Amino acid sequence: MLRSPLARFAGTWLLLGSLSASAQPKATEAKATEAKATEPGTQVPSWAYLFVATGPMERVEAAFAEMRMPLPQVLSREHLEEAFPFIGPGGIRPGGSVGMLMGAGDPGSTEPSGILLFPVTKDAAPLKGFSELGGRVLPDASDTVKIKGTYFRRTKGFLLTGPKGEYITDADPLGLEENLTGPGTLASVDVDLERWRKTDPTTFYPLLSDKEPTPGDEARHVYALGRSLGTRVYERLLNRVRLSVLDNGTSLRLRMGLEPLAPGEIAPLPRPSFPASIIGRLDIAYSTPESSQWLQSITEEFMNAAEKDGLFAEAEKAKLNVEQTRSLIKEVLETFCIADAISLAVEPVKGGKLVYHQVNQYRAAANFTARLSGLLEKIHELDRQGGGRGSSIGLTTYSAGGARISRLTFPGKKSLTVDFVDSGTTVRLVASGDTQRRVPGLLKLPASGTLTSGFSGSFDPSAAVDAYVASGGSMPLPLRTRVGVRGQQVTWTTRAEGAAAVVDLDIPKPLAQAIVQLVGSRAVDLEASDQP
Repeated sequence: MLRSPLARFAGTWLLLGSLSASAQPKATEAKATEAKATEPGTQVPSWAYLFVATGPMERVEAAFAEMRMPLPQVLSREHLEEAFPFIGPGGIRPGGSVGMLMGAGDPGSTEPSGILLFPVTKDAAPLKGFSELGGRVLPDASDTVKIKGTYFRRTKGFLLTGPKGEYITDADPLGLEENLTGPGTLASVDVDLERWRKTDPTTFYPLLSDKEPTPGDEARHVYALGRSLGTRVYERLLNRVRLSVLDNGTSLRLRMGLEPLAPGEIAPLPRPSFPASIIGRLDIAYSTPESSQWLQSITEEFMNAAEKDGLFAEAEKAKLNVEQTRSLIKEVLETFCIADAISLAVEPVKGGKLVYHQVNQYRAAANFTARLSGLLEKIHELDRQGGGRGSSIGLTTYSAGGARISRLTFPGKKSLTVDFVDSGTTVRLVASGDTQRRVPGLLKLPASGTLTSGFSGSFDPSAAVDAYVASGGSMPLPLRTRVGVRGQQVTWTTRAEGAAAVVDLDIPKPLAQAIVQLVGSRAVDLEASDQP
């Protein structure tokens, strides 16, 4: 999303690194002029809509070393000192954070502007060196000089550089850095979308337009709607996005704060149990009945777009009532997908097949079975309208495990079944490609805690790999999973923090190492990480 404006800005300032060694300021003992005092912990300045920074450099280096992963050049102190020769060898402060602030360019400009922040040692990049190169000290900022349209500010612990003097002199690098020294912080990104929309619409609104749709895509109404929904999220729904990467001990944590989407307080509900062999699970809990209805409006919009694209043309040819068809689709989604809490899971079984699990929980009796029976009658009636026999989906019951269990079957798909048990406020469903009765064995499983997070879950990559291989798939890269990795899971939870919904995604470090290696198209040998 930020690729184009960010790349253009960063690329421009990387050209500073092409300054010849002969233009490098001479090493002197001159004391850098101190900037005016500011309150510690100062937030991003009011002109900036994007702030990107590392945590303390030595902490970042240690994290990469611990996981035996190569440090990217952009995070290497030696590389930065070489690319920006006015800093000089050993000039980057090990405990400091490298950062960038980005804001609007000059009036009429179609490019953003901003500044780079380099943490430097006491004697590195003295202001006197820039003055000797012809730099002119600003009358109202004795710690800042201007050289041919570029400003350099040497303040306590930092060297700042950029094309706008007012940005340079307004920034509080120590205040920003203070917020990056918290436990485990490796990197931080803060995007103020509301500020971006207001102060720099020229670069904000093309964000989703970097890739032009093909003529065929552009003509499709469903494609256009999907694009429109994505645009609405960043144009209207979100005001601010904060991303952080944290070293959480045995795992890496990706923390994402979304404003103003703070969830309401969720009254606890039981966290359903699933078979131990599941690949992953997703739990969604709503704070109010109204908040669970979001799917309805989106469904209506998508069906409107789909109708324009001719999705219901076959129904019209079969002389089916399109409005009735649309109504049934909505009712199916409402029946199966709207509840006070929904828990989903996928289980691999023999033969490379997958079994789908779902548990719906309601704070009041939902009459699920009665609603489903009425829905099936409507589907059968629609089938009769199209010349069928009105028995497109079967519903039978059987008793097992002390419960009455219902089964849905589908004509032409003898092996596809959906079994469910309805207790009034809880409905457990199991969908599979066979006729095995799995629900009875699940009824005795105790709850695995409580649901208090609006959006939580887990994913077991090793189980997913096993299931993929069992289904006949082959891995593009050699993958040997050591015992220590098997069963380790990626997990996530959501909570409210002020106006933000905060999502914490935790990835065990060995898995993070494997992901980086896969992305880098390198052979993944997790057993090798056992070696000292």
